[in-house]
Amino acid sequence: QALWDIKGKHYGMPVYEMLGGAVRSRIRMYCGAGGASPEEAAASALARMGQGFTAVKTSVDAPCRTIDTMAYVERHANRLSAMREAVGKDVDIAIDFHGRVSPPMAIRLAKALEPHYPMFIEEPCLPENVDTMARIAQSTTIPIAAGERVFTRWGFRELLEKQALSVAQPDLCHAGGVFEARKIAAMAEVYYAAVAPHNPLGPISLAACLQLDACTPNFL
Repeated sequence: QALWDIKGKHYGMPVYEMLGGAVRSRIRMYCGAGGASPEEAAASALARMGQGFTAVKTSVDAPCRTIDTMAYVERHANRLSAMREAVGKDVDIAIDFHGRVSPPMAIRLAKALEPHYPMFIEEPCLPENVDTMARIAQSTTIPIAAGERVFTRWGFRELLEKQALSVAQPDLCHAGGVFEARKIAAMAEVYYAAVAPHNPLGPISLAACLQLDACTPNFL
């Protein structure tokens, strides 16, 4: 990232210009929202709308047992239902499972959440077993997002080939940098997958992600 920054300053142009030029003038971002109760979650999502966001991401509770109760599933469905009712149909709500859910529970949760039209489910289970990820993806109409724990083109290859995800989330700081993420995005495009770079690491990482977002046709 530092070398791209140095080269861009030398030539007087942003990184996205060196990567082929911008394909958009605006970049959509989501923000975290949620709460312990449906009412808190709905209020949090509305607050994000008030800040100008048109997409939010919430999380499942931890821990989730390998086979958890009906009450656990219904709690998440009720919370998402309240958020959807609060923000309406024009705002997207993504849900991060954080890889903390077992495959059978991921399938059960997805079925319960499906009527409320989530934008995507992120990391429905840990990504090491790609066949399992693919089975979850095939069990639901909700798009699956993953990639923060996957590194380089070779890590994403099997996920894409087996259509285990619809949204690739390479982390530029972990997956090999700006140009490696550019190659991952091009691979994803072949499989009609979108790209949403992963970034919990601060403003420098965000600045690098924005350069990739600006010049990537399949950016989400």
